Amino acid sequence: MSTVVSSTGATPRQSIDPEGKDAVMNGAAKEEVTGEPLTFAQVSEAERELLLPGQPPTKPLAALCLSGGGIRSATFALGVLEALARFELVGKFHYLSTVSGGGYIGSWLTAWRTHQGNDGQVFAGLDRFRSPDGREVAQVQGLRFYSNYLTPKLGVLSADTWAAVALVLRNLVLNWLVFGPLFLSVLLVPKFAVSMLALLGPGSATTPIPWLVVAAVAAITGLAVAVRGRLQGAGDWLKDGRFLSCVALPLLIAAIVSTFGANAWLLAPLLSSAAFGAAAGTGGYALAWGIGFAWWSVAAPPASATRPKVVWYADLLAFAATGLVAGLLFGVGLHVGTLLLPGSAALLVFGPGWALLSFAFADVIFVGLNSFAERGDWDREWLARYGGWLLALGATVSVACAIDLYMPGAMFWTWGRGTAYLASLGVSGAITLLLGPSPLTAATTARKAAEPFKLSAVVSAAALVFAACLAGALSALDDELIRAIAGIIPFRSTGHADAFFELRHTALLQFLGFGLLAILAFVASYFVNVNRFSLHALYRNRLVRAFLGSARSSTNPGRAPDPFSGFDPDDNLPMTATLPPRRPEGMRLFHVVNMTLNVVATDNLAWQERKAEPFTVTALHAGNSNVGYRDTKSFGGPHGGITLGTAMAISGAAVSPNSGYHSSPLVGMLLSLFNLRLGWWLGNPRGSAFDRDGPVPGLRPALEELAGQTTDRGKWIYLSDGGHFENLGLYEMVNRGCRMIVVSDAGCDPDSAFEDLGNAVRKIYIDMGVSIDFKTLDIPPRKTPPEPGFYCAIGTIRYPSNDETGWLLYIKPGYRGQEPAHVRSYAIANMTFPHESTGDQWFTESQFEAYRALGAYITELVCTGGWGIGPGEQAPEMDLDDLIKQAQSYLNRMPA
Repeated sequence: MSTVVSSTGATPRQSIDPEGKDAVMNGAAKEEVTGEPLTFAQVSEAERELLLPGQPPTKPLAALCLSGGGIRSATFALGVLEALARFELVGKFHYLSTVSGGGYIGSWLTAWRTHQGNDGQVFAGLDRFRSPDGREVAQVQGLRFYSNYLTPKLGVLSADTWAAVALVLRNLVLNWLVFGPLFLSVLLVPKFAVSMLALLGPGSATTPIPWLVVAAVAAITGLAVAVRGRLQGAGDWLKDGRFLSCVALPLLIAAIVSTFGANAWLLAPLLSSAAFGAAAGTGGYALAWGIGFAWWSVAAPPASATRPKVVWYADLLAFAATGLVAGLLFGVGLHVGTLLLPGSAALLVFGPGWALLSFAFADVIFVGLNSFAERGDWDREWLARYGGWLLALGATVSVACAIDLYMPGAMFWTWGRGTAYLASLGVSGAITLLLGPSPLTAATTARKAAEPFKLSAVVSAAALVFAACLAGALSALDDELIRAIAGIIPFRSTGHADAFFELRHTALLQFLGFGLLAILAFVASYFVNVNRFSLHALYRNRLVRAFLGSARSSTNPGRAPDPFSGFDPDDNLPMTATLPPRRPEGMRLFHVVNMTLNVVATDNLAWQERKAEPFTVTALHAGNSNVGYRDTKSFGGPHGGITLGTAMAISGAAVSPNSGYHSSPLVGMLLSLFNLRLGWWLGNPRGSAFDRDGPVPGLRPALEELAGQTTDRGKWIYLSDGGHFENLGLYEMVNRGCRMIVVSDAGCDPDSAFEDLGNAVRKIYIDMGVSIDFKTLDIPPRKTPPEPGFYCAIGTIRYPSNDETGWLLYIKPGYRGQEPAHVRSYAIANMTFPHESTGDQWFTESQFEAYRALGAYITELVCTGGWGIGPGEQAPEMDLDDLIKQAQSYLNRMPA
């Protein structure tokens, strides 16, 4: 295998500008001016031309991957980089692929190289042993200074602590200026419906005919679309989205409006209701079938010879008979319900649900009559899904109405006039917020099945309880608001029938309240940006100060942070400015920042576990294979595109409502409500908004995030922590054909379960057909007392289209009791070292040094075949062929 040439001692870096970048891009990449996104083939070709200019396709690419894991991973990776620099290996990798915490230190290195302008000086600065006085350079000292990067100054009275608290509370309040009015307006709808049911009930002068006509039109519309969809069968004409909007929604409207009509017709005899319902159902279904059949006959493609034929008269008769039964159930059930149920609220809870249930159950007749039809199997499957959607919709509407209408009263039925209710609200919310996003709850189906105690189920149940209690509390607030407004604007008494006029006055106030609150939510979403007022800005600004600011510590004497806040906006570089120095042999350490594009609502059934796609940002391009790629200078913002700080923060956005294969709709909903969001909404590269830095207004993306409906098909996409798809940064390096890969995996894995490695290897094989095989993975977990074992493993990469194999050197932190004294001292005092919780982002000085020293110690062992470097010895210069040979020699020894 060929040796990768060294890039140390490079000439000083020239200033980077977009024109200079475009000058080295190939012709395919320049075609973006047409407005179409680029393909992965064009992007990888442009990168290869920069990394291996003029070289044949057989020339191997090398990559260094730094895993996610927060500040723990960043600090361990710093030690890895320092040891690689000592052997002059850092500059021999073409790619630097980072995820989350690995992105902290990778972005620090990228920013340092950009500001320094000379890779030789940067790599020498990484090696402390080259320093004449043995001191660390200012860039590394800055990392130690900001090891508590979120709140550098600790303590209850620290200004940093209270600034973070103030930011969290401010952003939470601003977000609830959108969510609060929106939820209050929605919860007024059932209350308004109850008032209208009472006004239109028996004894009113209202005729039920208009209500029944509207219900009939809505029902016929939905049924006609359903008939066409059922008969067409093939193609994408009626998928779930269109079914919900064009079938389920009209039937829901029919169910609600018909409840009003039945309430107004209460005094009619039961037999009249039954007869009317049967007749209306038969006629309505027959008419809907005729419309749907004609529509299908005109618009549908020619039927395949193998597709079952439609016997129109048999299908029509069966459908009409179904309508008869649906109408009968509908009419009788609603008539009995209006007589027996205590009040309009109970009728609203029962009526629409019963109507949808009638639509679903009546299909039993159709299935039975068509049991011997040639299309029988097709229709049974189609109608089972149709009935399932209607049952789910009916149950959801009934439960939601019941919570809205009855939970406020339950607040005062409980012990202590709501004390137990509020306790339930607080406890369930705390369980969901603390345990939901934590590593204690399983993310994948396999881990959930292996949980000895079903903590994930407990969290889901707590989220349900919290959602119900919160809805009840907001509903009670609605009642108080209407009462308060009614007191300010009293109804005009006529001296008689005051109850009727008061009810009408209340209904009017509810209607006006709904409209005003909905408008307020929409207007607020214009000003309360869904990106800027999340936790992302707090997180990003502190990462930029700690890591990108440290990279400027001595290279830019003009750095002038604000004396009060400590932030300097110039620390954050445009991503396009970070293109590595150009050399004859090609660029090195081309930084690929790995993120996750969340597709919780994906149509790809195979992705129901992963719920995510990879997404990368480099100095050249941003995107993925599914949505395409855009030039980074025009992606994510109108002023030079996305910045390095934003890319680094998105890549590390571990706390997110829609977090790839960690996604839970219930937990995600609560994280959104409490503004625990580190992810970022950006324009879809395949659309026209790719150059925007966020959606305005942000109401629709916020609701999609709240409901777990993020996709890659809309105008906006939701990006979060790269570890939500793959936490090693390995996937994209294999996708680019790298054959020499070093992975630093400092993810939290105290049991050596290799979940991140297994996830990466599995997805790489499924998506690319590339296998990565390890003969052994002898990296045991920490034991008491420490047991022998290795710190690394070697895998073989087999590309299906290439006879040559590649190698993967996998490095993982461990504790064997042979580490340097100060590492052992910290390990003895902290039994979870070196896999302390990722939730701990406040590193002490000793903690920072223990992880840094461990990374350097392990990498030094691997680079010397397990022998290490003795006092006073000079580390030899190595190439990547030497590295893998020494790693194999280390694994051939008895484990220490």
